[in-house]
Amino acid sequence: MLAAGAEIGAEGTEDASSADLERLVRSVGHLPLAIDQAASYLKGYESSTKELLDLYQSEEIMEVLSWENDLSRYEEKSVVATFMPALNRVSQTAPDAVTLLRILCFCDPENIPISILKQGCAALSQEDERVIPKASAADARGAVIDLFRSPIRLSKAIQEIQRLSLAIYTLEGSERTVRVHDLVHLLLRSKLIAAAEREQWLKMVICIVCKAFEGIGDRRSPRNWSRCGQFISHIEFMGTVAAQYGLHDDNLLDANTWAAIYFDECGLYWKAASMHQQTWDRRKAVLGEEDPDTLISMGNLALTYVRQGRWNEAEELQAQAMEIRKRVLGEEDPDTLTSMANLASTYCNQGRWKEAEELEVRVMEIRKRVLGKEHLETLTSMANLASTYWDKGRWKEAEELQVQVMETRKRVLGEDHPDTLTSMNNLASTLRSQSRNEEAISLINRCLKLRKQVLGPKHPSTLSSMNNLACILKSQNRNEEAISLENRCLELRKQVLGPEHPDTLRSMHNLAYILMSQSRNEEAISLMNRCLELRKQVLGPKHPDTLYSMHSLATASKSQNRNEEAISLMNRCLELEKQVLGPKHPYTESSLKYLREWQDREDKP
Repeated sequence: MLAAGAEIGAEGTEDASSADLERLVRSVGHLPLAIDQAASYLKGYESSTKELLDLYQSEEIMEVLSWENDLSRYEEKSVVATFMPALNRVSQTAPDAVTLLRILCFCDPENIPISILKQGCAALSQEDERVIPKASAADARGAVIDLFRSPIRLSKAIQEIQRLSLAIYTLEGSERTVRVHDLVHLLLRSKLIAAAEREQWLKMVICIVCKAFEGIGDRRSPRNWSRCGQFISHIEFMGTVAAQYGLHDDNLLDANTWAAIYFDECGLYWKAASMHQQTWDRRKAVLGEEDPDTLISMGNLALTYVRQGRWNEAEELQAQAMEIRKRVLGEEDPDTLTSMANLASTYCNQGRWKEAEELEVRVMEIRKRVLGKEHLETLTSMANLASTYWDKGRWKEAEELQVQVMETRKRVLGEDHPDTLTSMNNLASTLRSQSRNEEAISLINRCLKLRKQVLGPKHPSTLSSMNNLACILKSQNRNEEAISLENRCLELRKQVLGPEHPDTLRSMHNLAYILMSQSRNEEAISLMNRCLELRKQVLGPKHPDTLYSMHSLATASKSQNRNEEAISLMNRCLELEKQVLGPKHPYTESSLKYLREWQDREDKP
C-alpha cells in the first residue's frame, strides 16, 4: 500500500529499500490512514524513506505525542507521527493552505461545502470592523477574505492539502465539498493553531458560517430546506467546540435557534427540542431569565413541546413567558400577544376550550386594531379561534373564519405556502363535520397533493392531511380505501412522531372506528381499548380525545350485544362530557341520544 501510493516499485529503490518501507509501515502502526499520508508525503516532496523515518524520531514528534486528545495511544502515535512532517512543510511553503486548514478545523470534518465558506466570506468582507473578535485577528481576517476572493489561490490551496492527503476534495451533486478525516481534524486544531489564538479563529469561522446561513433567506420555507441542511452539522459542531472553550457567541446562538426551527419545520421534533433546550440554557446563564432573547428561546422550546404532544410542559413555559412579558412589555406588545396566542393554542390542545377562546378573542381583537385585519399574525389568531370553534362544535362560525383566512393567505402567501395548506386542511375538516363530503374531499385531495410536493410524504402535516382524507372517505362509505390509507398513516406516524403521540393515537382511533363499520369488531375493540388506555395515560381521563375513545368503545361494545358494559361506559362518558364539553356540544348530545335509545330498548319487555 505504501509503495503503491508513493509510486515505488515492489523491490524498492536506492532511496527506499523494501526493508525501509517495512520499517516505515511498522513505525506508523500499520494504520491505513497513516500509511496513506506517508505515501503522499514521499511522493509530494520526493523524500527518501530514511528522511521520513528520521522525522518520525525527532524530538518535535515526541513532544506532539504528549498532546491531550481522545485518540487511543495506538492511533495517536501513528497519526501524529505521519502528519506532523506534512503540517510543518505546508506551514513553511503554502500559507494559503494553512489558512484554509485553520478554517476547516472548526467545521464538521465530514462534509464541508466550499460555497458556504465563499458566501460567508463575501458577507464578512462587507461587515464593520466590530465583527472582528479581537484586534489581533485583523490580519487573519484579511487573509481569509483575500483567499476566498481569489478562485486561483483557493484552488491551489485545496490542491495542496489534497496532495498531502490532509483532506479530500469531491463533487457531491453540484456542490464541491472538502472532507477531513476525523483523526486529522483533531490534530489540525491542536497543532496548527496556537492555544492563545484558537478562540479567535473559532469566532472567525462562526461568523463566516453564520453570515452564509443568514443569506439563505426564508429558512422556514421548504424551498430552502435543502440548503439549510448543509449548515446543520457545522452549526452543531461549532456549538460543541464553543462549549469546550466556554465561549458565548450571539451569532452562534441565533444560528442554533434557526437550525432548531429548521428541524421543527421538517417534523424532526426531538432534534428541535434538544437544540432549543441548549439555546435556552445558554441564554439563561449568560443573559438572565427575563431577557427578551431568553424568552424567545423559552417560547421556541414550548412550541416544540406542543408539536411533540407534551402539552403540560408547554403550558408551564408559555404561562411563565406570558406573565413576564405582560409585566415587562405590557399586554399589547407583539411579543406578549404571541405568548398569549401560544398559550391559548395549548389550552385548546388540552381541551380547555373556554380558556382558549377567551385568550384567542382578546389577542385577535388587539391584533386587528394594532396590526390590521390582513396582517399575518392577525390571520394566525383568526385561524386559532376557528380551530377552537371547531372543537366546540360551532362549525358554521369556524367555517366563516377559515374561509376568510384561507383566501387571504392564498392571495398574500400563495396557494402552496405551508400556512395556506394548513388553512385548506382545517377547512376540509369543518366541511366534513357538516357532512359536505364532496366539497371536503376535493379540498383535502388538493391539500394532500401540495403537501407531499412541498413538505414531503412523511412530514407530520402531510400525515395530518392523509388522516383527514381517510376520515372523509369513511364518511362516503369508501371503507376499504379509508382502511388502507389510515393504516399507512398510522404506521408513518408511529415512525415519525412515536407510538404515543396524540396524532398517532388519533390515527389509531380512526382506524378502529373504520374497522367497526366493516364488522371487523374484534380487531376494532382491541384497538379501541388500547387507544383508550394510552389516551388516559398521555392526555388524561377527562381530555376530549379520551372521552371520544370512551364513546366509540361504548358503541362498539353495544354492537356486540355487550349491553350492560356499553350502557355503563356511555353513562360515564356522558357525565364527563357534560362537565368538560358542556351539555350542548354535538358530542355530548350524541352520547345522550345513544344512551337513551339503548336504555329504552332495555326497558322494553
